[in-house]
Amino acid sequence: MIKTKEKILDTVLGSETKARVLRFLLRHPSKAFKLGEIARIINQNYNTTASFIDDLESVGIIQKSSTKDSASAIYGINSNFRNYEELRDFCLKTFPVSTETLIKDLKEAGKIRLAILQGVFLNQGAVNIDFFVVADDMEDKKFEKVVKGLEADVGQEVNYTLMNTSEFTYRYNIYDRFVRNILKRKHITIIDDLKLQAN
Repeated sequence: MIKTKEKILDTVLGSETKARVLRFLLRHPSKAFKLGEIARIINQNYNTTASFIDDLESVGIIQKSSTKDSASAIYGINSNFRNYEELRDFCLKTFPVSTETLIKDLKEAGKIRLAILQGVFLNQGAVNIDFFVVADDMEDKKFEKVVKGLEADVGQEVNYTLMNTSEFTYRYNIYDRFVRNILKRKHITIIDDLKLQAN
């Protein structure tokens, strides 16, 4: 089980906004976005996002362009930047979330029995599930807020599955392939009240 108090990239860059902008654009290297769209997706203040993007553009990390059908500028990562690969590897391989904060937010949303991170959180590429949670009495809106926060942190959509304890226990005991594959794949367990790691 792993616990991280701080988001490493946020600490290195000195800002959550900076970390989210870089991670988001690096995960979509062939696309460009309007400034307001970036700020909305990463769930950060527009002016703060604009200021940081200007800084990145000035040193060549981000490139600004425009489209024929819109007067608004669009921004994307500059893959020709001299240290692009090193920057990409560092930003995307650095663990993206504070598990301490995530545990707290999850426990405020419901009775959490198991919570597992894999896939995008471990830079594993495209997998079926990134976030697996077993819980009872979950408040949907609070859980959706947790997922949106994770998506803002990692810079892309998070594939998740939420099960109640009875369904999970049944599927686990019959060696359900879906559940067993999640547990078999490399992952990080942040909550394990079911004591699966002891089995």
